[in-house]
Amino acid sequence: MGTAGLASYGIMNTLYYGVVFSFVYFKLGLHKEGLAKAWAITWAGSQVTKPLRLFLAVAMTPAMDRFLSKTGLIQKKSKNEELETTTENEIMQKPS
Repeated sequence: MGTAGLASYGIMNTLYYGVVFSFVYFKLGLHKEGLAKAWAITWAGSQVTKPLRLFLAVAMTPAMDRFLSKTGLIQKKSKNEELETTTENEIMQKPS
């Protein structure tokens, strides 16, 4: 999954922590009880939702890959470039 998968999972985590922490801290009124309790509840919830976030990140990876390719943030290698790189690496690793 590479860069697109990592970016997708990072986005899912950022969205989760931002939304849930804000909800717990402000809407449930935990700003009166302390920051640590709000973070503890957010973290506990993150452990429960981890499989769902992973599934959503995997599902989002193809779209993220297309986005990163279109914006030029990653460049796809053609099959010939991959073969050339592999051959060069094999030649360099052979003992003389």
